[in-house]
Amino acid sequence: MFFLLLFVSGFVVGLLSAFLGIGGGSIIVPVLTLLFHIPIHVAIATSLISVIFASSNASATYIRKGLTNLRLGLFLEIITTIFAIIGGIISVSVSEKYLFISFGSVLLITAYFYIRNIKRGDQEKLLNLRPDSKSFFSGKYYDERLNKEIHYVPINLFLTSTVSGIAGLLSGMLGIGGGVFKVPAMNLISKIPIKAATTTSNFMMTLTAAAASIVYLKTNLINPVIASFVVMGVFLGSNIGIRFFPKLKDSRIKILFTAFLIVIAFQMFYRGIR
Repeated sequence: MFFLLLFVSGFVVGLLSAFLGIGGGSIIVPVLTLLFHIPIHVAIATSLISVIFASSNASATYIRKGLTNLRLGLFLEIITTIFAIIGGIISVSVSEKYLFISFGSVLLITAYFYIRNIKRGDQEKLLNLRPDSKSFFSGKYYDERLNKEIHYVPINLFLTSTVSGIAGLLSGMLGIGGGVFKVPAMNLISKIPIKAATTTSNFMMTLTAAAASIVYLKTNLINPVIASFVVMGVFLGSNIGIRFFPKLKDSRIKILFTAFLIVIAFQMFYRGIR
Protein backbone atom coordinates (compact mmCIF):
# COMPACT_ATOMS: atom_id res chain seq x y z
CA MET A 1 0.00 0.00 0.00
CA PHE A 2 2.85 2.35 0.87
CA PHE A 3 4.57 1.95 -2.48
CA LEU A 4 1.30 2.10 -4.39
CA LEU A 5 0.43 5.43 -2.77
CA LEU A 6 3.88 6.76 -3.62
CA PHE A 7 3.36 5.73 -7.24
CA VAL A 8 -0.12 7.31 -7.39
CA SER A 9 1.17 10.54 -5.82
CA GLY A 10 3.90 10.70 -8.43
CA PHE A 11 1.38 10.01 -11.19
CA VAL A 12 -0.81 12.93 -10.06
CA VAL A 13 2.23 15.21 -9.86
CA GLY A 14 3.24 14.21 -13.39
CA LEU A 15 -0.21 15.06 -14.72
CA LEU A 16 -0.35 18.39 -12.88
CA SER A 17 3.08 19.36 -14.11
CA ALA A 18 2.21 18.56 -17.72
CA PHE A 19 -1.24 20.20 -17.61
CA LEU A 20 -0.77 23.19 -15.29
CA GLY A 21 2.95 24.01 -15.11
CA ILE A 22 3.12 23.63 -11.32
CA GLY A 23 5.19 21.55 -8.92
CA GLY A 24 3.88 18.72 -6.82
CA GLY A 25 5.20 19.59 -3.39
CA SER A 26 1.68 20.35 -2.19
CA ILE A 27 0.77 16.70 -2.88
CA ILE A 28 3.87 14.65 -2.18
CA VAL A 29 5.07 16.45 0.97
CA PRO A 30 1.75 16.08 2.88
CA VAL A 31 1.41 12.43 1.79
CA LEU A 32 4.89 11.54 3.00
CA THR A 33 4.85 13.56 6.22
CA LEU A 34 1.25 13.18 7.40
CA LEU A 35 0.44 9.62 6.29
CA PHE A 36 3.82 7.94 6.66
CA HIS A 37 5.59 10.25 9.12
CA ILE A 38 8.62 10.63 6.87
CA PRO A 39 10.94 13.49 7.97
CA ILE A 40 10.03 16.77 6.29
CA HIS A 41 13.43 17.29 4.67
CA VAL A 42 13.34 13.82 3.09
CA ALA A 43 9.83 14.59 1.82
CA ILE A 44 10.95 17.92 0.34
CA ALA A 45 13.97 16.26 -1.30
CA THR A 46 11.70 13.61 -2.84
CA SER A 47 9.34 16.33 -4.05
CA LEU A 48 12.18 18.22 -5.74
CA ILE A 49 13.42 15.09 -7.52
CA SER A 50 9.90 14.35 -8.75
CA VAL A 51 9.51 17.93 -10.02
CA ILE A 52 12.78 17.65 -11.95
CA PHE A 53 11.60 14.48 -13.71
CA ALA A 54 8.07 15.74 -14.31
CA SER A 55 8.92 19.22 -15.55
CA SER A 56 11.99 18.27 -17.59
CA ASN A 57 10.13 15.44 -19.30
CA ALA A 58 7.24 17.72 -20.24
CA SER A 59 9.41 20.77 -20.88
CA ALA A 60 11.53 19.03 -23.53
CA THR A 61 8.41 18.14 -25.51
CA TYR A 62 6.83 21.57 -25.14
CA ILE A 63 10.02 23.36 -26.20
CA ARG A 64 10.25 21.13 -29.27
CA LYS A 65 6.63 21.98 -30.13
CA GLY A 66 7.33 25.71 -29.71
CA LEU A 67 4.82 26.16 -26.88
CA THR A 68 7.36 27.51 -24.36
CA ASN A 69 8.47 31.15 -24.32
CA LEU A 70 12.12 30.59 -23.43
CA ARG A 71 13.15 34.25 -23.28
CA LEU A 72 10.33 35.21 -20.97
CA GLY A 73 10.86 32.10 -18.85
CA LEU A 74 14.56 32.83 -18.31
CA PHE A 75 13.84 36.49 -17.50
CA LEU A 76 11.18 35.67 -14.90
CA GLU A 77 13.24 32.81 -13.46
CA ILE A 78 16.14 35.16 -12.68
CA ILE A 79 13.80 37.44 -10.75
CA THR A 80 12.13 34.50 -8.97
CA THR A 81 15.47 33.00 -7.93
CA ILE A 82 16.83 36.26 -6.53
CA PHE A 83 13.76 36.80 -4.38
CA ALA A 84 13.66 33.13 -3.35
CA ILE A 85 17.14 33.57 -1.86
CA ILE A 86 15.97 36.69 -0.02
CA GLY A 87 12.89 34.82 1.22
CA GLY A 88 15.04 32.01 2.57
CA ILE A 89 17.19 34.49 4.46
CA ILE A 90 14.33 36.35 6.13
CA SER A 91 12.12 33.30 6.74
CA VAL A 92 13.43 32.82 10.27
CA SER A 93 12.12 36.21 11.40
CA VAL A 94 8.56 36.06 10.04
CA SER A 95 5.62 34.10 11.46
CA GLU A 96 4.63 31.41 8.97
CA LYS A 97 1.07 31.38 10.36
CA TYR A 98 0.16 34.75 8.86
CA LEU A 99 2.07 34.01 5.65
CA PHE A 100 0.08 30.84 5.05
CA ILE A 101 -3.22 32.64 5.63
CA SER A 102 -2.19 35.52 3.33
CA PHE A 103 -1.03 33.06 0.69
CA GLY A 104 -4.34 31.19 0.81
CA SER A 105 -6.31 34.45 0.55
CA VAL A 106 -4.41 35.53 -2.56
CA LEU A 107 -4.97 32.13 -4.17
CA LEU A 108 -8.73 32.36 -3.58
CA ILE A 109 -8.81 35.84 -5.10
CA THR A 110 -6.87 34.54 -8.11
CA ALA A 111 -9.32 31.64 -8.45
CA TYR A 112 -12.20 34.14 -8.42
CA PHE A 113 -10.70 36.08 -11.35
CA TYR A 114 -10.19 32.84 -13.25
CA ILE A 115 -13.82 31.86 -12.69
CA ARG A 116 -14.93 35.25 -14.05
CA ASN A 117 -12.59 34.83 -17.00
CA ILE A 118 -13.86 31.34 -17.82
CA LYS A 119 -17.45 32.58 -17.98
CA ARG A 120 -16.49 35.11 -20.64
CA GLY A 121 -15.31 32.47 -23.09
CA ASP A 122 -12.19 30.66 -24.20
CA GLN A 123 -8.83 32.32 -23.81
CA GLU A 124 -8.14 32.57 -27.53
CA LYS A 125 -11.07 34.97 -27.95
CA LEU A 126 -9.78 37.46 -25.39
CA LEU A 127 -6.05 37.77 -25.92
CA ASN A 128 -4.23 40.61 -27.60
CA LEU A 129 -3.20 38.42 -30.51
CA ARG A 130 -1.18 40.69 -32.75
CA PRO A 131 0.79 38.76 -35.36
CA ASP A 132 2.02 42.00 -36.94
CA SER A 133 3.47 43.30 -33.63
CA LYS A 134 6.84 42.31 -32.22
CA SER A 135 8.69 42.60 -28.93
CA PHE A 136 11.64 40.80 -27.37
CA PHE A 137 9.23 38.58 -25.42
CA SER A 138 6.62 38.03 -28.13
CA GLY A 139 5.88 34.44 -29.00
CA LYS A 140 3.94 32.09 -31.20
CA TYR A 141 2.93 28.43 -31.25
CA TYR A 142 0.77 26.08 -33.26
CA ASP A 143 -2.48 25.24 -31.45
CA GLU A 144 -3.38 21.65 -32.36
CA ARG A 145 -6.94 22.04 -31.15
CA LEU A 146 -7.64 25.22 -33.13
CA ASN A 147 -5.51 24.05 -36.05
CA LYS A 148 -3.84 27.43 -36.42
CA GLU A 149 -0.79 29.40 -35.33
CA ILE A 150 -1.25 31.67 -32.30
CA HIS A 151 0.79 34.88 -32.04
CA TYR A 152 0.90 36.92 -28.84
CA VAL A 153 2.67 39.96 -27.42
CA PRO A 154 2.95 40.05 -23.59
CA ILE A 155 1.83 43.27 -21.89
CA ASN A 156 2.25 44.64 -18.36
CA LEU A 157 5.52 42.76 -17.92
CA PHE A 158 6.62 45.00 -15.06
CA LEU A 159 3.61 43.88 -13.00
CA THR A 160 4.14 40.23 -13.98
CA SER A 161 7.80 40.53 -12.96
CA THR A 162 6.70 41.94 -9.61
CA VAL A 163 4.35 39.01 -9.04
CA SER A 164 7.17 36.61 -9.97
CA GLY A 165 9.37 38.28 -7.38
CA ILE A 166 6.65 37.85 -4.75
CA ALA A 167 6.23 34.21 -5.80
CA GLY A 168 9.97 33.68 -5.35
CA LEU A 169 9.90 35.39 -1.96
CA LEU A 170 7.08 33.14 -0.74
CA SER A 171 8.78 30.08 -2.20
CA GLY A 172 11.90 30.83 -0.23
CA MET A 173 10.02 31.60 2.98
CA LEU A 174 7.51 28.73 2.92
CA GLY A 175 9.22 26.11 0.79
CA ILE A 176 6.39 25.99 -1.77
CA GLY A 177 6.36 26.37 -5.52
CA GLY A 178 5.65 29.71 -7.18
CA GLY A 179 3.86 28.31 -10.24
CA VAL A 180 0.47 29.02 -8.66
CA PHE A 181 1.34 32.72 -8.96
CA LYS A 182 3.45 32.82 -12.10
CA VAL A 183 0.94 31.10 -14.37
CA PRO A 184 -1.94 33.48 -13.45
CA ALA A 185 0.43 36.45 -13.71
CA MET A 186 1.47 35.52 -17.23
CA ASN A 187 -2.06 34.59 -18.29
CA LEU A 188 -4.26 37.20 -16.60
CA ILE A 189 -1.88 40.17 -16.36
CA SER A 190 0.36 39.81 -19.41
CA LYS A 191 -2.38 38.19 -21.54
CA ILE A 192 -0.20 35.25 -22.55
CA PRO A 193 -2.27 32.26 -23.74
CA ILE A 194 -2.79 29.72 -20.96
CA LYS A 195 -0.96 27.00 -22.89
CA ALA A 196 2.11 29.19 -23.32
CA ALA A 197 1.91 30.32 -19.67
CA THR A 198 1.77 26.79 -18.26
CA THR A 199 4.51 25.42 -20.50
CA THR A 200 6.77 28.40 -19.73
CA SER A 201 6.17 27.85 -16.01
CA ASN A 202 7.03 24.19 -16.52
CA PHE A 203 10.36 25.18 -18.04
CA MET A 204 11.06 27.52 -15.12
CA MET A 205 10.28 24.78 -12.60
CA THR A 206 12.94 22.56 -14.12
CA LEU A 207 15.62 25.16 -13.42
CA THR A 208 14.37 25.97 -9.92
CA ALA A 209 14.04 22.36 -8.76
CA ALA A 210 17.41 21.36 -10.22
CA ALA A 211 19.15 24.19 -8.36
CA ALA A 212 17.37 23.48 -5.07
CA SER A 213 17.99 19.72 -5.20
CA ILE A 214 21.77 20.18 -5.21
CA VAL A 215 21.67 21.01 -1.50
CA TYR A 216 19.70 17.86 -0.71
CA LEU A 217 21.96 15.68 -2.84
CA LYS A 218 25.00 16.87 -0.92
CA THR A 219 23.35 16.19 2.44
CA ASN A 220 22.18 12.65 1.53
CA LEU A 221 18.53 13.42 2.29
CA ILE A 222 17.15 11.66 -0.78
CA ASN A 223 15.75 8.19 -0.05
CA PRO A 224 16.35 6.20 -3.27
CA VAL A 225 13.53 3.69 -2.63
CA ILE A 226 10.90 6.35 -1.96
CA ALA A 227 12.13 8.55 -4.79
CA SER A 228 12.16 5.69 -7.31
CA PHE A 229 8.46 4.83 -6.84
CA VAL A 230 7.46 8.50 -6.98
CA VAL A 231 9.54 9.07 -10.11
CA MET A 232 7.98 6.05 -11.86
CA GLY A 233 4.54 7.55 -11.22
CA VAL A 234 5.73 10.97 -12.35
CA PHE A 235 7.13 9.57 -15.59
CA LEU A 236 3.86 7.83 -16.46
CA GLY A 237 1.69 10.79 -15.46
CA SER A 238 3.73 13.38 -17.33
CA ASN A 239 3.81 11.29 -20.52
CA ILE A 240 0.03 10.93 -20.46
CA GLY A 241 -0.33 14.65 -19.77
CA ILE A 242 2.01 15.59 -22.61
CA ARG A 243 -0.07 13.54 -25.04
CA PHE A 244 -3.39 15.21 -24.20
CA PHE A 245 -2.32 18.76 -23.26
CA PRO A 246 -2.03 20.27 -26.78
CA LYS A 247 -5.58 19.16 -27.62
CA LEU A 248 -7.22 20.60 -24.48
CA LYS A 249 -9.48 23.63 -24.68
CA ASP A 250 -8.00 26.69 -22.98
CA SER A 251 -11.10 26.96 -20.79
CA ARG A 252 -10.65 23.40 -19.51
CA ILE A 253 -7.03 24.09 -18.57
CA LYS A 254 -8.20 27.14 -16.64
CA ILE A 255 -10.92 25.14 -14.88
CA LEU A 256 -8.32 22.57 -13.77
CA PHE A 257 -5.99 25.32 -12.63
CA THR A 258 -8.76 27.10 -10.72
CA ALA A 259 -9.71 23.88 -8.92
CA PHE A 260 -6.07 23.35 -7.96
CA LEU A 261 -5.80 26.93 -6.67
CA ILE A 262 -8.81 26.41 -4.41
CA VAL A 263 -7.46 23.13 -3.02
CA ILE A 264 -4.06 24.67 -2.26
CA ALA A 265 -5.71 27.77 -0.76
CA PHE A 266 -7.59 25.70 1.81
CA GLN A 267 -4.45 23.71 2.51
CA MET A 268 -2.67 26.99 3.26
CA PHE A 269 -5.51 28.08 5.57
CA TYR A 270 -5.29 24.78 7.42
CA ARG A 271 -1.55 25.13 7.92
CA GLY A 272 -2.03 28.71 9.07
CA ILE A 273 -4.71 28.09 11.71
CA ARG A 274 -3.67 24.71 13.14
